Amino acid sequence: MNKFGKESLKQQCRLLELERSFATAVAEKIQLDEVISAALDLLFQLVDDLKCAEIYLQDPGTRLLFLKGQRGLAPRYIGTGTLQEGEGLAGQVTGKTPFFCENLDDCSDVDHVLMKQETLAAYAGVSIEGRGIHHGVLGCYFSEPRRFSELERNFFRRIGQHLGNSIGIARALEKSALRDRRFTAISRAITATRQLGTLQEVLSDLSKVLVQSLGFDHAWIGLVNGENLEGVVGFGAGFPERDHSVKFPMADNHSNPAVRAVHDQKPVVVHFLEEVPKGDFLEWLSPSPVQSVAVVPIMQEDQAVGVIGVFYTADQGFEEEDIKTLVSIADQAAIAMESGRLYERVKASEERYRTLFQSAGTCLAILDESLHFQEVNRAFESLSGYRAKELIVKKTLPAFLEDSSHSSENVTQRFADLPQAWESLFQTEEKEQRMVHLSAVAIPGSEKILVSIIDRTEQRELERRLYRSEELAAIGELSAGIAHEIRNPLVAINNSVNLLQDEAQLSDEGIQLLDVLKEESSHLAAIVDDFLKFARPQKPSFNKEDINKLLKESLKRFTSVNNRNIVYHAKYDQTIPSLYVDRHQMQQVFANLFINSIDAMQEGGEISIETRLEKRGKNSRCRIFFKDTGTGIGHDFLNKIFQPFFSMKEKGTGMGLAICQRIINNHEGEITVESEKGKGTCFEVILPVRNSAPENIP
Repeated sequence: MNKFGKESLKQQCRLLELERSFATAVAEKIQLDEVISAALDLLFQLVDDLKCAEIYLQDPGTRLLFLKGQRGLAPRYIGTGTLQEGEGLAGQVTGKTPFFCENLDDCSDVDHVLMKQETLAAYAGVSIEGRGIHHGVLGCYFSEPRRFSELERNFFRRIGQHLGNSIGIARALEKSALRDRRFTAISRAITATRQLGTLQEVLSDLSKVLVQSLGFDHAWIGLVNGENLEGVVGFGAGFPERDHSVKFPMADNHSNPAVRAVHDQKPVVVHFLEEVPKGDFLEWLSPSPVQSVAVVPIMQEDQAVGVIGVFYTADQGFEEEDIKTLVSIADQAAIAMESGRLYERVKASEERYRTLFQSAGTCLAILDESLHFQEVNRAFESLSGYRAKELIVKKTLPAFLEDSSHSSENVTQRFADLPQAWESLFQTEEKEQRMVHLSAVAIPGSEKILVSIIDRTEQRELERRLYRSEELAAIGELSAGIAHEIRNPLVAINNSVNLLQDEAQLSDEGIQLLDVLKEESSHLAAIVDDFLKFARPQKPSFNKEDINKLLKESLKRFTSVNNRNIVYHAKYDQTIPSLYVDRHQMQQVFANLFINSIDAMQEGGEISIETRLEKRGKNSRCRIFFKDTGTGIGHDFLNKIFQPFFSMKEKGTGMGLAICQRIINNHEGEITVESEKGKGTCFEVILPVRNSAPENIP
């Protein structure tokens, strides 16, 4: 028997029991979604022949009805689920007036095709009302036409009232929670706009706040750029990432809600996307499931500079408080734009200075108050031999300047009174000593120090060579004059000695004295010849030569007359290309170095010759080592051996190594020595590898 058959007392009690069950069940729910879901489930349990049930809630501001839940109807038939008053069956229910249709074939405001497909025949719609407030509409569809009795009509009215009471409470709680969410969103927006970052980063954070804190499905921010409104950032569901950068022309485009918000300088709300005229805005949104849009302008000094757009993809309206919240957030966005642009200008300026800092040819370093490195440029990395990450925070500048003349304490004291400038030795990662000029100044507004370092090692070496060259030139001119003055008397003395040695009446003692005189005059003549070679050196004649072959030829001459029990070792680098050298001058250098090694080993020993090719970036050089196991050279004499007239040999002229150094210098090379008394000596000759002969050789 149908529950709504006879209007008997028994049936009335039954309906009251069903009503009580419904009221009790929905009253236990607090969340709005839970109340709606429970009400729909209970209706299907309590009402016979129920085919479909739906609940619409009305937005107090717009008075639009939004579908919040339904059971029994296929999703494809729901449509947008939003109605205006007087539209559809639910729209017929106004205030306290219910709407009952006993046969849907007789109603004009229905989709008869849909009714037949879903076998919907009758409808009962009542107001969802609680405490005198109309919250929406409860609609019930039946599969068969039926006559609603007064008892049934009152039952549905009271169900609507119980549902209205629960929804009223749930809405109040939801409104309170929404108010908290709005305050939280504004707070988060203030925090986001106060963060340091680029304009893109700040606005991106702001768009996330709109979605995550206020519950919009999507948020988009566009800025005015000349004649266009250009999208900058977006967040949330509904749009592909590429669509964030949309560009809307500002001129004659008032049908576009975003552009209209800029022109009118006030919010624009679109509850139904169908209300938007065809144009670029609708084309932009057409691929997405957006249902409603709200756009508020971003104002700066009475001028709209951009917009914030928020979107719902489901049936949901924008309340007045939503728009007020968006206006408050737009005010924060205006502040964020100013801060973001200022930050970008500061970052651009910082980047320019960083580029200048890194690309400077001078070594630059920034130190903290404890003289630890905070930043270094590429030139400093190149000088020190360390990478920046190995220096920053981990090392101090004084550690590079500690030497015999500048202790760590003395260097630290220099930084106590800035600015300062001084010269010091700088020790690299490879323990190489470089002469540098340092300048240190305090960076205004901080406790940091800027230090510039200029490597003057080559300059000092050039100055030393220039001074040495001038010194040698002066000595050479003097030597040449003296040599000429001495050579003529020497010739006369030698001729006289030769004549006297032919005299028959000379005694043995006289012959011995003449031999001594001849030997000493010959030695003096050798000294005069060396003087002239040094004072007036012959200009080198450069040709491509195999340096290994020249060494082998020189070594062969000395090994053939080996009478001191000397063992020779040779190691040649076959990758060394031909060098531009003067063959005879280079053999003179090699011969002099061989003689020095042989003279240092009166009791025999070992002489080692080695050649190496060394590459330094794009340049290469040949290194030649002459190492012996002789008596060695004391530390006090090492700095003097290349000076003219200095000799440690009893019969030496003191000009051999000075001439060698001048020859090597004229080849734009270097000659150095390492030695320790009693442990032997090692001379190193360095010659450049070049593609052409050097020019402007003196």
